[in-house]
Amino acid sequence: MLFRSQACRTEHRALVNFYQKHWSQFSSARDASEVGVLYNFESLLADEASYRHAYEAMAQLLLQHQIPFRYVLSDQLHALDEIKLLVLPHVLPMHDQTVTAIKSWVRRGGRVLATGRCSLYDHAMRQRTDYALGEIFGASFSNAFEQEHVDAMVRNPHTRCV
Repeated sequence: MLFRSQACRTEHRALVNFYQKHWSQFSSARDASEVGVLYNFESLLADEASYRHAYEAMAQLLLQHQIPFRYVLSDQLHALDEIKLLVLPHVLPMHDQTVTAIKSWVRRGGRVLATGRCSLYDHAMRQRTDYALGEIFGASFSNAFEQEHVDAMVRNPHTRCV
């Protein structure tokens, strides 16, 4: 980058020196938020418009209620160990590895809040016979279940997942 102004070059050099001097503190910093919103790549590929609307609405809701959160990328689920609650907004398709990681994390004490038909489809958007995360919610897929629980909340008292 070329700065024509000597004052700009001097300020830029001072800023770079500051970051270089304190880089270890920046790189070791951790996000203190205990809430994560899953940013699921399979959902983006399958139904980008609906998924974007759902996770943006969830982010808006959390911001309005001043609840700090972070995004958890579906290919970096090791970050689950740093949060207590994972929000799955309209995450229809879910890769088997993601399902396994979330179930394992719930067994270690994590909690999940999901909306819609979460995990009913595999990563290629093929419908499963049951919700992949059904056991943590205490729910099984059927047309009767779907009709009975439209706009309803399902909570598993054992896992405290909703």
